[in-house]
Amino acid sequence: MTSQVLAGDARYKWKSLDIPKKGGWGSIGAEAKIKEQAREGWIYFDRSPSPTSDDNVVLTFYRAK
Repeated sequence: MTSQVLAGDARYKWKSLDIPKKGGWGSIGAEAKIKEQAREGWIYFDRSPSPTSDDNVVLTFYRAK
């Protein structure tokens, strides 16, 4: 529900990244990507299964426009 409300809010830009799981959600790969995006001003919002591969995960970020 929250994601639907925020997604319709024109004050935010959204970015989704499809990355390798590298051994699971808690892997260093996902954590490193979240930290990298945070340095660029993006806020981590959610993760979901990748539509492209069972070996990937989609990380979703947002930031104010």
